[in-house]
Amino acid sequence: MEHTFTLSLDDHQAGAESSTVLKFVALPAGCAVRADGPFFLECEQRAETLLEAVGQVVGAVRASDGLFLNDLGVEKLEEWSADGLNGFGAETVAQLLLLAVYRAELLGYTADDLVRFIRSVTSAPSGTESKGHQSRGSRS
Repeated sequence: MEHTFTLSLDDHQAGAESSTVLKFVALPAGCAVRADGPFFLECEQRAETLLEAVGQVVGAVRASDGLFLNDLGVEKLEEWSADGLNGFGAETVAQLLLLAVYRAELLGYTADDLVRFIRSVTSAPSGTESKGHQSRGSRS
């Protein structure tokens, strides 16, 4: 499935410097820098889910340039739509995860710490079934 999204860097640490640094980003295939306003990377990526597509681009930019593009531009994070793994709800989840990873790293958490946390909160105790939300989302 083809996914279209826009990424940027919400860099609370660098402030105005971030737009200068971002001019040197080696762009992943399917992405282009948007000419208007602050730095935005517009991307079209092929992946099974939006989360996977965003992860591919963010990972590629981070690996090649050391930059963590942590903003998908979702402004009203409190709004929700259970519209499957590729809709607005997926954009909101991706935005929240990007912000969480970025801010956790600022505090000193590692990727292993975050994975351990996610596994802890998504795993039911042995021999029992979770009483929380069970939906795995739709693949539309």
